[in-house]
Amino acid sequence: MWLRKLKLTGQMSVKDKKLEFGQGVAVEGVVTPNYELTSVSAAIVGSSYSVKIDPVGKSFNLASWDSKLLFSKLAPGKYTYRVTATDAYSQTVKTLQSEDFEVKPPPPLGKELVTTSQLQKIGWSGVTPAMVAKLNETLYKYKITSKEDIRHFITQSGFESGRGKYTLELGDQSKKPYGEKYKGSGYIQLTWDYNYKKFAEHMNDPKILSEGAKYVAEKYPWEASGFWWDGNDMHSVATSSSEATSNTVSKRVNGAGCTTLKQRYAEYLNVAKYI
Repeated sequence: MWLRKLKLTGQMSVKDKKLEFGQGVAVEGVVTPNYELTSVSAAIVGSSYSVKIDPVGKSFNLASWDSKLLFSKLAPGKYTYRVTATDAYSQTVKTLQSEDFEVKPPPPLGKELVTTSQLQKIGWSGVTPAMVAKLNETLYKYKITSKEDIRHFITQSGFESGRGKYTLELGDQSKKPYGEKYKGSGYIQLTWDYNYKKFAEHMNDPKILSEGAKYVAEKYPWEASGFWWDGNDMHSVATSSSEATSNTVSKRVNGAGCTTLKQRYAEYLNVAKYI
């Protein structure tokens, strides 16, 4: 009787890579068995990130674990990414992928990751020393330190805010489900009351929830943007310069029905000239 081999296909690779501090990796790969999967495990050996599921069935897509294997949260050091599985034909644990990689130290504190000159060349307005200092503070705080992560963050922030012109959603949004009080604020627009609640708790500032969008737009335009970016693990998708990556990032920011994918990718290419 012919049997399929227990195997992993379509997997991402981190073999011998040196990841930037804060750089995400999208978890990918489909495990298929001889007969029926009885367990699948994945781990970043050397960290606390490890997941397992059993019994499984006919196949298992590792992408469902993308939010549980957070490469972007790893401290500098050496690690091994490992995937193992068993099936009903043989209960022997089989290693399907085992790759060593390294996370590099973060840039020295105090080094500007984005400069005044770069923002001005991109076309931003309202660029001041204080604004740039707050941007860099936000980048470090929320681990937006790899080149691609920074480029995509500045791209989306610029597109959402008219390159820094607006930190508050335009127009009266009282008829929208989220209402006028919790409309978009910040360079990447924080929206909905539950997001304001999370941000208020994170910053230990109850005025974020009680006063809403105008308060955040004035006091926390970069901080709110970095908080949203990190909280939604955008690091794991903002990993390359491809148009496909830009589209994935844009849909996360603007929704699956985003109609400005081409324009956002054009903005990314503009940003990438200077950062």
